[in-house]
Amino acid sequence: MNATFHDRAGASVFITGGGNCIAPGRMLTEKQEIMWATAESKAAFLDKQCLRGFMRPQDMIGGTLFLASSASAMMTGQTITIDAGVVGAG
Repeated sequence: MNATFHDRAGASVFITGGGNCIAPGRMLTEKQEIMWATAESKAAFLDKQCLRGFMRPQDMIGGTLFLASSASAMMTGQTITIDAGVVGAG
């Protein structure tokens, strides 16, 4: 069983058959960059995360491959947070 859902904050979470999931942070897509991202809003957001730089959808690849591989065979019910350190930054 694989499923994707969105929590109240709009974060999507991908769940694999063993109950493991990826909880991604905010990502800056090309469409967002064009439609609403200003220099000020981007600077303000970077101030809230430990790792500098904007997350892109391709930043989820490593965690997804890990969960899809045998390397995660003995892992169950875990959430992998990939958020550039926003949670750690408070």
